[in-house]
Amino acid sequence: MKCRKPPLKFRKAIPKWIKIVFIFILTFSMFPLEAQKSKTQLEEDRNRLKRQVRNLEGMFKETSQKKLATYDRFVTMKKQAETREELINVIEEELSMADERITRTEEMIAALEVDIEELKVNYASMMRYALRQKLTSNPLLFMLSASDFNEAFQRWQFLRQYDQHRHKQAGLIQRTAESLKRKQTQLIERKQEKENLLQSEIEQKDLHAREMIEVKKLIGQLKSQENRLRTNIDIKNRDKEKLNNLITDVIRSNMKNDRAQGRKQTPRPSSPSVTTPRSAPKAEIEIGTSFQQNRGKLPWPVDNGFISGRFGKQSHPTIKRLEIINNGIDIRTRKGSEVRAVFEGKVKSVSFIPEYQNVVIIQHGKYYTTYSHLRNVSVNTGDHVKAMQSIGSVYTDENKNTSEIHFELWYSKRRLNPKDWIKKYNN
Repeated sequence: MKCRKPPLKFRKAIPKWIKIVFIFILTFSMFPLEAQKSKTQLEEDRNRLKRQVRNLEGMFKETSQKKLATYDRFVTMKKQAETREELINVIEEELSMADERITRTEEMIAALEVDIEELKVNYASMMRYALRQKLTSNPLLFMLSASDFNEAFQRWQFLRQYDQHRHKQAGLIQRTAESLKRKQTQLIERKQEKENLLQSEIEQKDLHAREMIEVKKLIGQLKSQENRLRTNIDIKNRDKEKLNNLITDVIRSNMKNDRAQGRKQTPRPSSPSVTTPRSAPKAEIEIGTSFQQNRGKLPWPVDNGFISGRFGKQSHPTIKRLEIINNGIDIRTRKGSEVRAVFEGKVKSVSFIPEYQNVVIIQHGKYYTTYSHLRNVSVNTGDHVKAMQSIGSVYTDENKNTSEIHFELWYSKRRLNPKDWIKKYNN
């Protein structure tokens, strides 16, 4: 019995399909990997912002309802509304990404369905050819019916290739079917994820609208309290000058001593702190060995909080045509929070100023950090402190029930913006 050689279409069809499907799977498998990083980052941002909102909600509830605390309530609620708006923007980004992922998954499912059909058609064609040639019924007879040894050897090679192709084709159909099933399950999960995000977006937008109403209400109340606010600002400015003089005196005295000893800066201590920290750092912070190397990397002086007062000259948020100057930043935090040194250094001054309560000044070479509004202090002048070591606890104004520290950063006699030096996020 003579058998014709398999047609060219049959001989090339299987390797071609394997190559096409392999490229298809490899190409599409790359997309989730790249998108996953962005998706993970967005999830982290959403969770971080949710924590911040919860923290702000807690601080707002703690703030007294008295008239004296109206401005503090306004500052907290305004920050809360801004943070929630950031949260809504992140959720919208996640929704956009979810739509893209759903569309891509649907396209992959459609492509896999087409592939399965074509693979099945190709497999059926191969099987029909084999049946016509009686390859599956009696392969031994197919070989023995050859006219000579060379033809028999060629038929043996053909049967071997046919069997390999058949198994590859069947395996490819099975793997493609399994991949299709996984993608269908993934599509259901992604649609549910999108639904959850949509629900979250609706809830957050509703809460944000309520917060904006509260902000407007507080602005209205503050307009009727303008005279009192101006008086408070004048008092604070006088005490601000006292704090400024204290800092410059400490720096000037230290520079004078350095010149007298022929040194440009105080050497970093080689011995451990002489005071025992009230609380050990929660984790090792990855910062450089010199203060200057840590721009944008320094830890916050409190564990939780937000910047309630920005650095520099600025317009008052509620009083028109009134400019205020802040030599540092104000950080609103929770009652009883510990205040920590942002970097290792030497305590140069522990003082008291009525408006600023207890004040601690720490030297870090040519840099100085100042911590004000401390209820109590756990270090003394001359002590060496470590990064993140507790130096005291935040002062709480009982009339307003607000807790806020004032933090300044100086380089020699020049004020710097502390926000540029601490980490972007506190929690």
